[in-house]
Amino acid sequence: MALAGELASGVPPARALSAVAVDWPALFGPAAGRAALGGDPSAALRATGELPGAGALRAVAAAWEVSERTGAALSSVLVAVADSVRAEATVRREADAQFASVRATARLMACLPVATLLLFSAGDGDALGFLTGTPVGLACLVVAALLVAGGLFWVDRVSRQTRSPWDA
Repeated sequence: MALAGELASGVPPARALSAVAVDWPALFGPAAGRAALGGDPSAALRATGELPGAGALRAVAAAWEVSERTGAALSSVLVAVADSVRAEATVRREADAQFASVRATARLMACLPVATLLLFSAGDGDALGFLTGTPVGLACLVVAALLVAGGLFWVDRVSRQTRSPWDA
């Protein structure tokens, strides 16, 4: 957004990139160096976008290329990119919050068979003795443990599959 602000104030793209590189040298320094030498900064932005957490720079690189090819105002394209990145981050936070409750519920549901076993073992029935002392009970115990573990694995995997479109 700082780059878009520099460009909107009328600063030429190479100088705007240099000004932003002063505040964020690791992210914009290579691109500013290329732009100062008359090169293509989008390639440097794309390469920097491969760093962890800097994936949105690939969108900035694409915006730079679109602006150069079509003549569109770079500042307005970058504002659209920044709005898209912000909207995606908002959706990601909401999804993470919703998935956290799903994971917590799955863990609670995984504990219920153990609680039920303890409840039935307290009475006259020997549920624990049946599960550990007979072949049928042992088979039930193994199948139940596999199903609970599979369910927990599946919920965790599904809840972690959401990725940012800016991630590699």
